Amino acid sequence: MNSPLFTTTGASLSITLPDGHQAAIDTEFPIIATETSPDQRWLFIVTEPPPQHSQAENLLAFDLTQGQLIWRKKASKVRSRENIFTQVRFSPADGCLLAWDWDGYKTWIEPASGQERVSHFLK
Repeated sequence: MNSPLFTTTGASLSITLPDGHQAAIDTEFPIIATETSPDQRWLFIVTEPPPQHSQAENLLAFDLTQGQLIWRKKASKVRSRENIFTQVRFSPADGCLLAWDWDGYKTWIEPASGQERVSHFLK
């Protein structure tokens, strides 16, 4: 089985699935960061938030093998009105997605469910 391939342009995501079919997904807002799991199953995307919107669900998870959106998440620690996720990295050591937000929190997230394991303030 081939690994799925993806490309991002603006707010669009195009995925070539393992069976050769194409999937196109509109993320609604421009993509500012992406991260894939080591096994190429999961794609995590951070988008710009919508204008004039606080606490946007700007972290998205896609199952690349099926080309489907699995979950959306907003930054959960609210210290400011405009708290959003700003970057992500996959941690092979513990199998979690690490996400940083504007307010200075680092959050460990379960890739399949989007559930938060723990969050720590770093600033």
